[in-house]
Amino acid sequence: MKASDPGRYGSLRIKGPDSADFDLNANLGNRELSRTFFAELARRNRATSAILAQVGAALRSPEGPFAGTVVDRVVR
Repeated sequence: MKASDPGRYGSLRIKGPDSADFDLNANLGNRELSRTFFAELARRNRATSAILAQVGAALRSPEGPFAGTVVDRVVR
């Protein structure tokens, strides 16, 4: 197993409202709040998927941190 440096991905950021104002414990009984919550959640999921795909590609890249190693799984 090769140690990783999580700080190398510190510059990755999901564009949009600051995460600090995203209430994960929103009152989803409120229809308008629920609609807004799930729209923002879907937006973040799309952005996160794109970031993870880029990180995966970088890890498997011949110039990446695991150059010369066969990567089957990445464990955090």
